[in-house]
Amino acid sequence: MPFSGFGCSVDNAYKLADVLAGIADAGFSHAEIRPLGWDLWADGKVNHRELARHSSVLEQFTGQLSYTMHAPYDLNLFDDDDRQARILRSSVEVARALGAEVIVVHPGRLERYGSNWSAPMTELMARERRALLEIADKVSSWDGLLALETWFAAGAVAHSYAVWPANLARQVALIAHPRIGVCLDTGHLQLSARWFGFDFDEAVRMLAPLVAHVHFHENFATLAPRTRMELGQGDMHLPPGWGDRSFSKALAGATFSRGPILNVEISGSYLPHLDSILAECKRLAAREQSASVQGPVELPESSDAISEVSGAGVHDGAARRLPATTRAHGD
Repeated sequence: MPFSGFGCSVDNAYKLADVLAGIADAGFSHAEIRPLGWDLWADGKVNHRELARHSSVLEQFTGQLSYTMHAPYDLNLFDDDDRQARILRSSVEVARALGAEVIVVHPGRLERYGSNWSAPMTELMARERRALLEIADKVSSWDGLLALETWFAAGAVAHSYAVWPANLARQVALIAHPRIGVCLDTGHLQLSARWFGFDFDEAVRMLAPLVAHVHFHENFATLAPRTRMELGQGDMHLPPGWGDRSFSKALAGATFSRGPILNVEISGSYLPHLDSILAECKRLAAREQSASVQGPVELPESSDAISEVSGAGVHDGAARRLPATTRAHGD
């Protein structure tokens, strides 16, 4: 089985028990805790009152659901504000308390309010690597994983090196820790592929051996400053099969050797369709399993640091072939 489980994201804590019951009844193995509306953090520290309240609900589904978690959206490891380091540590603390198998982390970004954007991109990426490595062994203590997410940029969504999948793959390869991998967000990748002009299917196949987690959703590949459903614009978080992306070709040539969880990151309004959404996920997963072939990973050539990053992505067309089995894989 290329995927170790099927998950569904929980947007907020409103009617949490009812939402979790629906996810479990539909046959999902996991639920993903997203940070909006949970109030689990304040000033970079854990809000233990809310953590205890929500944990008591999650515990009601012991034996039915396991959990993954999205770190706070404002976590940005390019920023040298001390609160960012606290948020990362407290995210790990919450994940351990919830028994979350994966913590999804947004990649470093050039936010307008950042405290130190005078540093070159390569230095900011090195800062991110150091921060993740400092916390990785704590995640190892309960066999958890950290997953850096594929990205897109438009409007208020700040630019990141991770809009280019080769850059993200190289960053994870340089970190080279068995508990750190890629979160393949198919919706983000769909938007970036159309806008920046790279091939979606090839990007999925290139990233697949590094993928520790999947955010599975789609859109109409129309980049926009904000999501406008009626116009088919933006990061719409549609269920698979509802947009204009065919995943069959990409998945057929991909080798997800780390056995990630396939988590549908959909808007809460689509929860009434969970049965058909899970059926589509399992159909696509079966196609991936029947067609996957283990192979090498293509990553951009570099010495001891990420190649210079600019609007054109990773410079130099040269690439080296690296066996998929040597690249920051899990146990």
